[in-house]
Amino acid sequence: MNAKEVLTEEQRRRFKRIPEAGEQSAQQYFTFTQAQRDCILMRRRDHNRLGFAVQLALVQYPGWPLPHYESIPPSTLTYIADQIHVSPDVMAQYAKREPTRREHLEEIRRTFGYDNFSAQRYKSLVRLLYAEAWENDNAVELMDIAVRWLRENKIILPAISTIERVVWEAMHRADKKMYSILDASITEEQRRRMDAMLEGQESSRTLAWVRDRTDLHSPEGFLKVAERLGYLRQMELRVDAGAIAPARLRKLIRISAAYEPHLYKRLRPDKKYGLLGLHLQTLAAMLVDRAVYIHDCLITRFISDMAACRRQHGDASVPDGAAALPPSLRTPFKKRYFRFRKYTPVMLELFDFRGNDASSPLLEAIEVLRQMNRSGKRHIAVSEHMLNLVPRRARLLMADDRGAMYGYVFEMAVMVEIRNQLRAGNLWVAGSEAHRPFGQYLLPSGGDGGRRAEPQDERWLEEYLADSRRRLAEQLPLVSHSTGMSAAYLPRDAGEGSGRWTRLNHSLYKRLPGIRLMDLLREVDAWTGFTDRFVHSSTLREPDEAEKHKLWTVLVALGTANGLKNAAGDGAASAASYRQLMNTLQWRVNEETIEQANKALIEYQRGLPLAVHWSESGGISSDVQAVPVVRSTARTLRGEKAGRCYQYRWMNDQFLIVHTEAAPFGDLGPLLNGAASPDTPYSLHYCHASGFADRLFGLSRLLGTRLFPRLRRFHNTRLYRIGRIPTSPFVKPGDIDVAIIREAAAELRQLVQAIRSGTVSASRMFAKVRSRDSLNAALREIGRIEKTLFYTEFIRSRSLHQAMARDAQRWKELYALIRLLTPGGGGSLQGKHAEDQARFLQANSLLVNAIVVWNTVQLERSIRIWKESASVDEEWLKHVSPLYGGHIAL
Repeated sequence: MNAKEVLTEEQRRRFKRIPEAGEQSAQQYFTFTQAQRDCILMRRRDHNRLGFAVQLALVQYPGWPLPHYESIPPSTLTYIADQIHVSPDVMAQYAKREPTRREHLEEIRRTFGYDNFSAQRYKSLVRLLYAEAWENDNAVELMDIAVRWLRENKIILPAISTIERVVWEAMHRADKKMYSILDASITEEQRRRMDAMLEGQESSRTLAWVRDRTDLHSPEGFLKVAERLGYLRQMELRVDAGAIAPARLRKLIRISAAYEPHLYKRLRPDKKYGLLGLHLQTLAAMLVDRAVYIHDCLITRFISDMAACRRQHGDASVPDGAAALPPSLRTPFKKRYFRFRKYTPVMLELFDFRGNDASSPLLEAIEVLRQMNRSGKRHIAVSEHMLNLVPRRARLLMADDRGAMYGYVFEMAVMVEIRNQLRAGNLWVAGSEAHRPFGQYLLPSGGDGGRRAEPQDERWLEEYLADSRRRLAEQLPLVSHSTGMSAAYLPRDAGEGSGRWTRLNHSLYKRLPGIRLMDLLREVDAWTGFTDRFVHSSTLREPDEAEKHKLWTVLVALGTANGLKNAAGDGAASAASYRQLMNTLQWRVNEETIEQANKALIEYQRGLPLAVHWSESGGISSDVQAVPVVRSTARTLRGEKAGRCYQYRWMNDQFLIVHTEAAPFGDLGPLLNGAASPDTPYSLHYCHASGFADRLFGLSRLLGTRLFPRLRRFHNTRLYRIGRIPTSPFVKPGDIDVAIIREAAAELRQLVQAIRSGTVSASRMFAKVRSRDSLNAALREIGRIEKTLFYTEFIRSRSLHQAMARDAQRWKELYALIRLLTPGGGGSLQGKHAEDQARFLQANSLLVNAIVVWNTVQLERSIRIWKESASVDEEWLKHVSPLYGGHIAL
């Protein structure tokens, strides 16, 4: 393949494809005006008229003249011939003389204002594409921009290889400029150390060592991370990538992580040092976040262990007003304290903690502990200001009977508060990506973070408050101390006829033919082309047929938790070696390509007739599962408890999973991420019952989505009102402070814009917003409004209960399908890294989506056959579910 070719043969065919007669583009470009017909009819003989007409049509669309095509689709030829009243058969006689074609093309150019592609046009197009390539290096999209520009300027398209060369030159210039920007920040000493790292000259200080992800959640694991972080900080890398577009920078980071040392050594110097410097700088930020995460896990485990000790000795072991830590807890406390002392002095020296006013007592305490560690003293002089970081009741436990301060208790209190303030956003760490000041996540004034953000109208707040007051005035008077409905009323099924829908689905499932999972993926790929979305990270080329088979093998291995080694050893399923599968995984399978593949499946499902019956609500549903994470067989045999991974999934109304996340903690914020998509707005969101929280309701409403937690019982919930709204004497609602909301209006707009721009996730902003008191209070007040509106509907609406029950049934069916796909996992994940857990979840969801698409097509065929012999109520089709896997063989 020529080095300057950027398209595959299939992509070239798609660009040059001539539309069939029935397509919209054919009707738009191949329907002649009266002036065009008059010009055509001036030709002598029918075959010259038809040939001239075909040349004119092709110059208009796709843009290449007739000599670039071997044949014309018969339906298109007939459509053109009918307009000038000649037979399409005479086309074979056209232009037996080559000069006739050239003369006709030249006359078309002169008469209709077309121009030839010249050297000047070449330069202009390169400049245009260079500006685009600075933001986007997708060759297909750049080709599309080039072809559209040529058509709009009425330039007859040159050979497609010429346009490819233009695209290649623009991409090459943009890449060269980016690598020069990255390389400009690298010093000669840093180059020398990078070469030593690639060559393994510094003993164990290799690139593989820096990239190591085998750290345990232990003090020893923290120290290993700190060692690697300290080594990278000694290099003093300051790679300035601010001028590079965010989308291109993300791709460069992904490529730099995929290169192995032997590949780095083959690159030209500016690309090698620029990419490696960017990679090491990114690794440093990741190591900071990794260390913070380990500390968070250790503190969480410490709190859990101490709570267990307290329960073991009885809650009375810490009586109210206790003046010191009881002896029953002092021993286990000290034991854990000395374990923390293995790494906490290193952490305090390694991290540059900064914070807002709320964290000032903590920052002072951190500095005192640093000085104590440096001097070797064990006495801590605790000021009154520093004591503010500890609740008053807990301060009594930090002193002995004589009032002297227990240094080790205070030190552990500081470590716990570091975790708490980092989570709240009041404290941040220099060099971290996940723990930055809240203001850095917001868009700059007038900025959009590289994507178009839709700022809310200035009047949105007053309109929202007026509408909310009206709705509350309508619903609150209907609520009394007794609604006539008890917890037993809450339906456990999907409403009337649910048994009939279950029998209908089972009868349809019996008609599904058996199929192997690999064959199913092959069929779905033939329909949707989802595998083409797995482009190579570096070359951006689509996979060929051999590579597609490897991709299916990798996806099945990841999505069924079978493992690549087992897949490579299964000769019946894979003809590829483990090394080949790892290469495919490394360069083609990542979060972005899986997301694009899912989009292809979602788009195809949206057009299926049966799926149209399921898409009435325009909503989304989410759920979270806590599954054990098996670290290793040896640790399990030693009796160590398995960790937990919280799997978040979002399903649209057509049964397809649109988003997934894996998290080590079950937080509320991630529930918003899949529903807060900048690309697809959702009007309503059914979520896990844990989502019944004020601030979650508030942020969801600001993002344009109504939240419906799937509650299984009635809660003792306080209702709220705006202004003086008459209510039942048994209902004592609270009052919404609208002044707090109005004062934070500007901050609320900034918050929404940052999330909608895609530069920061909703979950991160949900966690960090607690560091802004005014913003947090406004979000809470809006959440109380939305929570009241939801609950007043929930306690009175049977249809809402039934909708929630149907949604819960969908998740039950989905989890049954997932269990079928992971028979050996038993609900556990064989992986100890967050990246492994997220990759399993993404691949598993892609397999589920492929199965749902295949099932939908097959169910559609079964229903079509059924309709031939019996009448089928269209209402039934709304209750058909494609979430089934009993016919699939792994």
